[in-house]
Amino acid sequence: MAQNVKDGPQADGTSGILRVTPNGHLVPNSPFGDEPPLGNYFAYGIRNSFGIAFDPLTGNLWDTENGPSYGDEINLVNQGFNSGWKTMQGFAKESQIKHKDLSSLANLSNNSRYSQPKFEWDDPVGPTALVFLNSDKLGSQYKGDLFVGDINNGNIYHFKLSGDRTELLYPNGQPIENKPSTSAQIPLLRFGLGFGGIADLQMGPDGFLYALTANGAVFRIVSTIFDAANPTPYAISSFGPQGQQQLQSVSNIPANTTNKVTIVGVKGLKSYDPSPIKIKAGDTVTWINVDVIAHTVTSGKEWNHLTSGKLFHSGSIISNTAYSHTFASPGDYYYICKFHPDMKGKVVVKSK
Repeated sequence: MAQNVKDGPQADGTSGILRVTPNGHLVPNSPFGDEPPLGNYFAYGIRNSFGIAFDPLTGNLWDTENGPSYGDEINLVNQGFNSGWKTMQGFAKESQIKHKDLSSLANLSNNSRYSQPKFEWDDPVGPTALVFLNSDKLGSQYKGDLFVGDINNGNIYHFKLSGDRTELLYPNGQPIENKPSTSAQIPLLRFGLGFGGIADLQMGPDGFLYALTANGAVFRIVSTIFDAANPTPYAISSFGPQGQQQLQSVSNIPANTTNKVTIVGVKGLKSYDPSPIKIKAGDTVTWINVDVIAHTVTSGKEWNHLTSGKLFHSGSIISNTAYSHTFASPGDYYYICKFHPDMKGKVVVKSK
């Protein structure tokens, strides 16, 4: 959304949800007029949205938005919705309203309306896709509910909806307060975990929920009853540039395996134990994930999509699986978790 000092906010086709016909033409009776690009807007003030979905029962539009360093949110997007970026992010605090009252928000027309989010995470999670499960394949108790994924932790969050389907509720039916939900409240909403960064969620034609992860893996989420009646063997593998890396079940790791490193969680320099680990050229290191969420072992001191992972990259190591890599040459090898870049480790390789 461009800003013209003299004339106020100017629509430039960004920071919004745009609506066009199947042929790419303007939809008549836009809340912002019938001339492009303003007439293409359905909503504006949107920041970094990776999820959008229609409620199949009401036709209401919902989205997720990523805040700058706070204010990750879920919104009910009505026609003419102003999400507030960048004056407001997350639930508007009294301090925000005092110093930046609602009159300071960009106003594209008399039909635009600011409204608070329906949910906000207290800690940034990077919400991505959201989907309404219009199926009873996971059980009738989940039919019509909202599911949301995140990229930072690989969690799937589960929300019930109010009777008029305009408010989000905890899975037990209790209302969610109009303030950020703390880390202590998140387990109440967590439906699944350990996916290693969720890029997309979809309901499949079979009525089950599918999750696409950041490393390209696809998971189908089924009920325990269905799983027991339809056992399917799955192999999890991820091969790196040298071909010898692979993920394996912890139960398949021999008891006499040497140079084992335990992935203990998001604990900075203490996330991998031991670290640094000292080995000889030609030795193999095996990282075992004992945490409840997924992590990676990705070469590099800092996360950089151009350079990180050039030497080795495990892909998503889900809970109770392991990753091995053989170090052929002497040197100091730094690595991080791609999903949680504060997690850092080091392998020191000496000559034979």
